[in-house]
Amino acid sequence: TRKESSAASDVYKRQLLDLVGRGNTVTLTNFGKFYPQTHKGHRVQFAKDDGDAEVNDYTVLKFSATREVNRRVKVND
Repeated sequence: TRKESSAASDVYKRQLLDLVGRGNTVTLTNFGKFYPQTHKGHRVQFAKDDGDAEVNDYTVLKFSATREVNRRVKVND
């Protein structure tokens, strides 16, 4: 059912974010991998105020599909 699918999806997302949030790479065989990518903080070049605004170090979730998956991606125009 839709409710069960949604619940399973929620569990999967929580597990994925927990693992990647602890610095792990999660690989889905023959599909791709999810991994954390850390960026260094930096001074904001065009801040809205006149102060010295800075962005702290931060981490984002990245995904890298396998070549086969990328070959199968088709965009309908």
